[in-house]
Parts: sequence; C-alpha cells; structure tokens
Amino acid sequence: MNLRLTAAAAAVALAASACSTGSTAEKSDETAAAGLTKAEAGAFPTTVKHAYGETTIESEPTRVVALGWSDADVVLSLGVVPVGASNNSWGGTKEGSTLWFDEALAEIDGAQAPTRIDDTTNAIAGAVADIAKLQPDLILATNSGMTKAEYDKLSKLGVPVVAMPGKPWMTTWTESLDIVGQALGRNKIADEVEADVKEKFEEAKEEYDDLQGKSAFVSWIDPTDTSSVGVYADSRGTVLEEVGLVMPEWVEKATKGEAYASVSAERAGTMDADLALVTAESQAEADQISKDKLIAKIPAFAAGTVWWDLPDHSTAYALDVATALSLPYMVDHLLPELEKALEDK
Repeated sequence: MNLRLTAAAAAVALAASACSTGSTAEKSDETAAAGLTKAEAGAFPTTVKHAYGETTIESEPTRVVALGWSDADVVLSLGVVPVGASNNSWGGTKEGSTLWFDEALAEIDGAQAPTRIDDTTNAIAGAVADIAKLQPDLILATNSGMTKAEYDKLSKLGVPVVAMPGKPWMTTWTESLDIVGQALGRNKIADEVEADVKEKFEEAKEEYDDLQGKSAFVSWIDPTDTSSVGVYADSRGTVLEEVGLVMPEWVEKATKGEAYASVSAERAGTMDADLALVTAESQAEADQISKDKLIAKIPAFAAGTVWWDLPDHSTAYALDVATALSLPYMVDHLLPELEKALEDK
C-alpha cells in the first residue's frame, strides 16, 4: 500500500539513514531502545501538566510505553520507537498494530515492533505487570480513559506517567503531538510534523471541494437496540471539520462537551446532516439498521448519503485514532468515499 510519507514518517526515514553506520546488532539495539532522532539541547528536565497533576521527566526517555489511543503513532512520528504499545483489537492488523504504523516502522532499518499490551485502553490497571516487564522509563496515555486509580497504580512503578490533559478521549491530535513532543524533548520535530499534516489537509480541501461546508456526523447504532443513536464529538468530529466538513449543531448540543452521547431515535427527523458515517460489522447488519422505521427517518438515511464503515474498519479507525500517521491515510481513503456517497445519492 503506497501511503504518502508525512514529515513524521520522513523524519523516521531520515533518522534511519543517519544511523546506517555500525553493525546490524548495534543498530537494532539503538532502534529498540531509544529511536532514531535526538532530543533537543536543554529539553530536560521538563514538567508536563495533565489531568492528574504534573509529571517531571528528568532526562531523555529511551524506553517508552504508549498506552493512549494515539500515543504509539505520535511517538513513532517523532522518530522514536516505543518498546510497548496498546493493542489495536478493532481496526488494526492481526498483530494488533495498524497499516500506517507498520509502514512508518518499516522505514527504519532494523526497527523492532513494540510489544503489544492487551486491553490497556479499557483496563490499564490489569496490565501493570505486563507494562513493568518492559522496564519503561516513560508511560504515555495522552488520549485515553485512564482513571486516577490507574494513574496512581502505574506511578508506583517509579516511572513518569503522563495522562490526558483534560477529559477522557477528548485530546486532539495536535494536543497529543505537543505533549509527547515535550515529553520526548522533540518540540521542533512535533511542530514540523503538525505543519505537514495541516498541509495535507489544505490539499484535501482543494481536491475534495464537493465536501466543503457539508455537514457530517459519526455514529454507532446497536443493531439489537435501535431505540437510540450514538454520536461522537471527539477527534472524529473535529478532524472532519479540519478538512472542510461541518459538525451539526445538534451533535454539539447532545454531547455537551463530552466525547459521546446517545440520542433517542424518536428524534431521528431532527438529526440533520448531509452525511452520516456509521459503523457496522457486516452488510447484513447495515441493512438491518437501515430498515428500522425510526432510523430511516434520519435525513442522511432517507437521502441515501450514509457511508458505512465496512468491512475491516481500518479507514474508520484512521479517523478515530487521529494521529500524524493515520490522518494522511484517512484523507486518501475516507474522503473520496464520502465524496462518492454524495454523488451516488
């Protein structure tokens, strides 16, 4: 798959070439331990603020465990290979990784894939023993649902832990970049990566001009209980706005500043939007949802402008996780499908 290299992956590739001297064993050890870019002079010590206080990182981390939804991508985008990362059981590969992470990792000669940690996004406390075995010197969970109890339990390992900056699951991709850039002493690289992704967004606005100003919402509907419609106002909604789409006002009102809300299907007729992005596990499930009498009243369903997330969820997950590595994949794979959904109505 030919994924356009962002500044993130390009930085990784450049760092790889810079480390091309020395024995294979030396390169492998360096890659596994610290990554291939260097921290900026004077970057440490640094103190990172987050939802549970402040965390001071005394020196450059070399063994990073990435627990947040997006942290593994962000760490790699800055030229550092994490030693551990949360398992992507939905929308990922059979190894628990993602297509875009693997492609960026492949740019690094001798890089070792991180150990994947099961269920960390939902049960961090239960994975502490596995995390400890990796001997981390920094644990990141910048876009996660980490609880205070989980934070305290991980902190007892004697390792700096950086949680999300605010509400669970509401960290934007730029916020994660800024936080991880500070934690790794790579603020300048983080700025370059952000600029490159935003350039990609500007190019997308020109290429997919039919999507500009169109309203869209991201939804999950339980096929066994269609009495409510789940809607998201986290990165899934905000990233769509960055490429020119608009989050409907009713979604903002329903979510009230939170990542997710459930809206009664009795209000289906008021769920105005040009497009609906809906997840289903099969075409049969999508058909079942569409045939529901109330769901059929949602304007996008009635107009036939629903984009169904089928079959492997990788495209939707690229939007969900929203990172410097996943967002170019999202632009190249999701936006043409959304444009087609409007054209085919």
